[in-house]
Amino acid sequence: MKIRIMAIMLFIFAILAAIMIVEGGNVRYTFDKEAVAAKNAADSAILAKEMERAHEIERAKEPKTIEVAESPYIKITTTASAYDKIDKITAEPGKTLMIVDVIIEDYGYNNLKINPGDFSVKINNSTIYQNSVAWYSLKSIRRTYLTNALQPQASDPIGRVGGYYLQDGNIRKGSLLFDEVPLNIENYEFMWGLADSYNTTIDGVNFGKDSTT
Repeated sequence: MKIRIMAIMLFIFAILAAIMIVEGGNVRYTFDKEAVAAKNAADSAILAKEMERAHEIERAKEPKTIEVAESPYIKITTTASAYDKIDKITAEPGKTLMIVDVIIEDYGYNNLKINPGDFSVKINNSTIYQNSVAWYSLKSIRRTYLTNALQPQASDPIGRVGGYYLQDGNIRKGSLLFDEVPLNIENYEFMWGLADSYNTTIDGVNFGKDSTT
């Protein structure tokens, strides 16, 4: 029994030794952990550069936003509603679920890119970003996610440049879901990350260089 145990131990030791040291002819190879770690780091850096390059190529393919009117502007109007439960999501104690119904009107811009992730709400001077749209349905409250509303429509010029782009005269209506919203709302502000890049009006407040209501 002792011989068998010793044989097993020797076998395991031989395997470990083979992993750490391998001989081939007159050349002795050793496993260098630091070298492997350095190579993995180098490979990761190369992969990161390739991914960034791919993103740059995709961004270069995006159509440029152009002004097709003398005084172009974007008008965004919102209405907020509070819920205790929507689909499978329930508000945390002391919190509420906020649905913001959004109307986006494009007057004078072509190829205006709209990313729903650029929208947020500021409540009681704190920014609250929207919840993921992937897991919860708004059908129970008869709403459509803004993401879906922005998809190309068959007879719309937006179809030629893909989703999330608006053309002059386009109007889109959809909703956004925000969780972790406090019950006691003292002030509310809807925010668009690119508002200052265009002539924009959000709920009557002007942004950008020359907004028009």
